[in-house]
Amino acid sequence: MLIWRRLSTERVLTSSAPPMHAQAVWQRAFQLAVSFEQDDVFAVVFDVLRTARHESATLRDALLLGRRRVADHPVDLVARRACAFLERTIAFIGGDGSTGAPSRPEHRMAKPA
Repeated sequence: MLIWRRLSTERVLTSSAPPMHAQAVWQRAFQLAVSFEQDDVFAVVFDVLRTARHESATLRDALLLGRRRVADHPVDLVARRACAFLERTIAFIGGDGSTGAPSRPEHRMAKPA
């Protein structure tokens, strides 16, 4: 019988292998949450957006990493703040920050008449 272990977020983020892009975005959001000042929310959103290279899929993946961290450590306020930054960034680019999904369907080309 195989017993599956879920890797903790800390182990994934501190491994010696180079991080995947979503992990790097999560790490950056976490670093910004540690040193957050109330008056620069937009600067944080833009920094996270630049780190993600404006890719919404990467932002959603980073948000999933953050939510796993919050689920594993529910009292970690810094992780909650980092998730909130990711949600705001997703909402800023037109997605639904609460679910991480796009808020509107992708634009499709109209069929020629």
